[in-house]
Amino acid sequence: MKPTPQTSSDDRPVIIIEPTSGSLRRELTELLRAYRLFFFFTARDIRIRYKQTFLGIAWALVQPLGTVVALTFVFSYLAKLDTGETSYPLFSITGLVPWAFFAATANRGAHSLLSNGHLLSRIYFPRLILPLSAGGAPAIDALVALFIALTMMLYTGVPPGITALLAPLFLLGAGFIGVAVGIVLSAAVVKVRDVRNVLPLGFQLWMFMTPVAYATSMVPDQFGWIMALNPLAPVVEAFRAALLGGAIPWIGLASSATFTLGLLVVGLWIFHRAASRFADIW
Repeated sequence: MKPTPQTSSDDRPVIIIEPTSGSLRRELTELLRAYRLFFFFTARDIRIRYKQTFLGIAWALVQPLGTVVALTFVFSYLAKLDTGETSYPLFSITGLVPWAFFAATANRGAHSLLSNGHLLSRIYFPRLILPLSAGGAPAIDALVALFIALTMMLYTGVPPGITALLAPLFLLGAGFIGVAVGIVLSAAVVKVRDVRNVLPLGFQLWMFMTPVAYATSMVPDQFGWIMALNPLAPVVEAFRAALLGGAIPWIGLASSATFTLGLLVVGLWIFHRAASRFADIW
């Protein structure tokens, strides 16, 4: 951005901030230089997340436990879903932890530009910082939820094995997918406001197409293509297998990583093309 001095009707100087022409590579370089601003937005979102709330960070405990209770009632007591030797609450929370991290990161990233519109119209900074920093508060919630899952495992007599050390890596993968999706959606939400009205339904449908409340092996063969196209499915299965034991779907993880990397590249290109007009929308 470069300031352009002009003169108003009453002869007072007016500064207009205009975008400078630059490549995506230049914007990424500016992003690296503004790393302190990234940490500022991340810390700000974490403070806002729990500020002036009665339970504070305890909400990170209440939300996953409440969801586990609801899933257990529907899929275990009503649908009688068989999860083998693993209790359903433990089975569901090991799928819920990576899903919740992904969904919260993607959702917050999608709304990051709208919620900071007052900044975009006044000052210049690398806009990409906003969707990238959206995963800070969800990461705190994810770590708390992981602690709950490990506590439930110990309580039910299912001690974690050596593969549990891989769980944080798979959790990070879920957050990475959330960031990639959030970058794409953030530009779309600004350009077409109807997108934000579709997001709740979209994330709800995505959850049911992800093996959170059920195992991939329970999906009929004719719907297997849905799991193959879902980059989050192998991540959730890998996280669950790392904690509870089982085969980790390395091939599926490789496909998921490739898809996510491609989505990130496309998202950065879309964001770069739309970024110069963000401030004009407010």
